[in-house]
Amino acid sequence: MVQTALKKLAGWQVITADTGLEGLQKVAAEKPDAIIVDFIMPGMDGLEFLHILRQLPDGQSIPVVLLTGKIGLTQPHIVSSMGIAGALPKPLDPHQLLTQLTERFGW
Repeated sequence: MVQTALKKLAGWQVITADTGLEGLQKVAAEKPDAIIVDFIMPGMDGLEFLHILRQLPDGQSIPVVLLTGKIGLTQPHIVSSMGIAGALPKPLDPHQLLTQLTERFGW
């Protein structure tokens, strides 16, 4: 749903990954402008992904938005402590997604 909304509504180029490990490999290969990561993924959760991402030379400065069903993770003090651009609660509204992401990324 996120990929479709960003491609069709915003015209963004979207690269997807099915697992956290695949996502990390794509970060190294593709050098994305931003990352949207789900908290729950196969193989590792979003926090583990963030920890590994921030250890990569190319991953230290990429803004990240976390998608989560855990409302506590969307609190501003939690977001700040994770060093991410923001967190969005699920379920997502595809019509508000672009606005929410551009606000969090500061674009």
